[in-house]
Parts: sequence; structure tokens; C-alpha cells
Amino acid sequence: MIPITPRVTGRVIEVPVKANTAVKKGDVLFRIDPVPFQYDVARLEANLEIKRIVLEDAEALAGARVAAEIQRQRAQAEHDQARAKLADARWSVKETTVKAPANGTVTNLSLRPGQVASAMASLPVMSLLQDDQSVLIATFPQSALAFVQVGDAAELALSCMPGRVIQARVQAIIPGTGQGQLVASGKLLEWTDAPVEGRFALRLALDEAEGDIQLPAGVAAIYTDRGTVIQIVRKVVVRMTTWLNYVLL
Repeated sequence: MIPITPRVTGRVIEVPVKANTAVKKGDVLFRIDPVPFQYDVARLEANLEIKRIVLEDAEALAGARVAAEIQRQRAQAEHDQARAKLADARWSVKETTVKAPANGTVTNLSLRPGQVASAMASLPVMSLLQDDQSVLIATFPQSALAFVQVGDAAELALSCMPGRVIQARVQAIIPGTGQGQLVASGKLLEWTDAPVEGRFALRLALDEAEGDIQLPAGVAAIYTDRGTVIQIVRKVVVRMTTWLNYVLL
């Protein structure tokens, strides 16, 4: 999922997309009022023209007097700075139109014309569920992953698909968890309680025969090269779970 945040802050004037609808890469998601940014462009264009004239005069004088070379260099620096500011302002005008960064489905959409969209990354205005980069994650307690290897078979039981067991394989084992993360600070570490047992994540890949399906939350089981008898019991439990999902509908 991609959180959608504009690169400039301004008042929204148009939201042409609707919630839970598919969009293509490059489709317009919303537009911010470009007028304030266009004012900046006009102001900086005028400023750049003044700097250009000053620079030309300084270059003409530099050929006659050595002292004028310092003035020319100063004028050159001011001209380059003005040109960079103008380029930044033109970029801001362009970024008032926010487009989809990939193919997907718009969700978490509550943005309306008149609201202010902020360029702060912590304040996304909508989300985009990508079509081509879905990631399937299953979490397990640390003790359950002792013998799990990449490539081990896995089965999924989803409440939205009663009676169906979905086949997958372990694609990657994510070796860290939030409980083990320490943020750098000037304070000494302090332990006030027993550490909470964390759950570690595995990335699963669906078997090709399963096709491209949307997977919400569900139950997952992994089968390693150990405990064959227990695996048989587990497979029975997974299948019982899929049938019990009929009752939960």
C-alpha cells in the first residue's frame, strides 16, 4: 500500500477519483490550487530578469576594471541563485497535480475540495493498493520458527473463502521484530518489566496454480521437514477451519 502525500501544501480544488476504484499509473488523483505557486513563479521570473541585467552590466565593466571582477562574480552568484529559486517554484506548480504512482485501487479516501493537503509524510490524504506488488505476510511466535526454511510449503485458511485451502510457500523470513528495536537517544537503557514475546513475520508466495487473488487476514500453517505426524494433524485442523468458516459467514 502506498500512502499518497502531495509534495506541496495547499488547498485542494479537485478530487476526480472515487473511493475503491481502480486507477492507472499517471491518472490524476487530486489537484491543489496552483495560483499561489504561479504567483511565486511570476515574481521569481521578474527577479531573475533583474539579476540578468545586473550580470550583463557587471560583465561589461569587468573587462575595463579589475575591481569590477568581484562585482561580476557577485552578480553571477545572485543570478544563479535566482534561477534556482525559479526552477523550484516551477516544480511546485507542477506538483499541484498529484498523479497515481502505480496501477492500483484508491482507498482510505475522505479528501474533498476545500481541504488543505499537507506535504508532511505523516499526513497522507489517501492510500493506493498496488496491483503488482502485493505482499503476503504471516506472523508466528519465535518458538514456532526454529526449523522453518525458505521454500517450505504453507497452507492458508481464510474466512472469506470457506471450504478452500490456499497453497503457498515461504519466500523470506524477516529476522527482526519491533520489540527488539532500540531508538538512538542520550538516555541509558532501562528495563522495567519482562520483555514481551514478539511475533516474527514470514513473507509467503502463493503457488502459481492459485492465480492472483486478494487475501485479507486469515490462518496460516507451515510444514517443515520435521514432525510429519504432527503435520498431518495440522492439515486436518486447517481443513476443519475452512469448513467452519461456512458457519461464520
